[in-house]
Amino acid sequence: MPSGKPGLPPLVPQFPPVHRVPIYIAGYRSPMMALAGQKADGYLARPAESIPGLRKLLRVMNKSAKAAGRDPKDIDVAGYLLTLVADTRRDALNRAKREPFVIYMMSILSDVTLGRAGFETALRDQIAAAWRREDFTTAGNLIPDDLLDAFILCGTGREVADRAWEYHEAGMSLPLLQPVVQDEEQTMAVLDAAVAYGTAAAGAVTSRAALDEQKKSGLASLRDRLGAYYEIARPFSFTASTVPVAVGGALAAVEGLFDWTLFLVALVASVLLHIGTNVTNEIYDVRKGVDTIVSPRASHAIVKGRIGDREAQVLSIVAFAAAFALGVYLVSVRGWPIVALGLAGLIGGYTYTAPPFQYKFSSFGIPLVFLLMGPLMVVGAFYAITGTFHWSALAVSVPVGFLVAAILHGNEWRDISEDARAGARTFSVRAGREAAHWLYISLVVGAYLALTVAVVVGLLPTWSLLAMLSLPLLVRQIRSAEFGASGQQRAIAMIDLQTAQLHAAFGYLMVVGLLVAALAAR
Repeated sequence: MPSGKPGLPPLVPQFPPVHRVPIYIAGYRSPMMALAGQKADGYLARPAESIPGLRKLLRVMNKSAKAAGRDPKDIDVAGYLLTLVADTRRDALNRAKREPFVIYMMSILSDVTLGRAGFETALRDQIAAAWRREDFTTAGNLIPDDLLDAFILCGTGREVADRAWEYHEAGMSLPLLQPVVQDEEQTMAVLDAAVAYGTAAAGAVTSRAALDEQKKSGLASLRDRLGAYYEIARPFSFTASTVPVAVGGALAAVEGLFDWTLFLVALVASVLLHIGTNVTNEIYDVRKGVDTIVSPRASHAIVKGRIGDREAQVLSIVAFAAAFALGVYLVSVRGWPIVALGLAGLIGGYTYTAPPFQYKFSSFGIPLVFLLMGPLMVVGAFYAITGTFHWSALAVSVPVGFLVAAILHGNEWRDISEDARAGARTFSVRAGREAAHWLYISLVVGAYLALTVAVVVGLLPTWSLLAMLSLPLLVRQIRSAEFGASGQQRAIAMIDLQTAQLHAAFGYLMVVGLLVAALAAR
């Protein structure tokens, strides 16, 4: 508050400081640098500052200090250096381009800052425009490597240490490495780089290796590739494809018609279809703009650059092709009805998000997923194993289908804002959050009611009610849904994963119940 302003008491210290408090200047314009040279004990550089920019600012500060009769060496210079460490500089740059904080920092660089580093402002404006549209994928792709290299320390631990030494040589006496990604792995990597900076070897490398000259070890490359495949395949969701087949197999055991070979073939084919569907889903979600860096997704393999769009397509084709091959074997054993079931599965899995249908983005998504991964999959697995049809297979498929549909619908409910922005017309977007909440409750509760009815009318054995032991998970989901309906979005952030857990518990307990009934009938 300015001294002497009408209505304000005079500003006086309440007690003398016990020691002298140093004053640091954190401004980035020439007048502030001149003030730092005249009066300040130190200068604090901003987090994203280039070495050319730092040198120019310090020249202004040092000139001002000399004019004031001060020794520039008495002024402490420190600064935060945004840092991202990876196995190679290419990996570090790719990851940095997909971090929202980095994109934001690149989008707010001033004209003066860019000019000092030798960059045009038009590129910054394009990045900022994409950021404002929340099109983070486009914004990240607009950032060139040299722009990141100028303002952020990206590379191996050794490269980061050497780069920090370049800032030291430019006049920054205390470089402070700040992790861009503040998780334990990155924090430890940055600490290791800081230790390397403190060694005599820091700065010994006169120039960095070219990006295309850096190669990972074969083991590291294999680890990264398998990790990317694992992430995009989303194994946590495989319960949606294994439970229906397991239920069909257990019911076949009740009927005394179980066949291990046919069961395993049907199970693997189902999982392969699911992998193909998951990968295709992510490809088209990214293309459509539904999946972004900040989306609460179980997989960000494509948007974070762990796997490319083309490689993901190849993976999905391989998965669908392998499922088709297993389907051909089932056709040779059970005949042409398997063709209809298999084609429905292939078409339904691929067009979930891919053209021409893309039914995930419409109100038909929920009923189609119910049919495909409920009645179609359970009845299909039962037929593939036994070669017959039974009404009990249809009855047991209903609760399974309800819970699979609940997984999709929970995802739609949580992502209602992103889906609406991307132009999707899901049930949740059309009907609103309140209707979405009640549909979710109806699906998860309806599964238990459908199972009870099937047992009461005699279509399923009483041991099937062993699935009721999963009721605590149902209560958890209802509580989360109630919190989500009251506006607490955090409560449903992982609703798809948690609903998959409920589906798995319910389904596998029902499988155990059916197997117990099969053993009891012998």
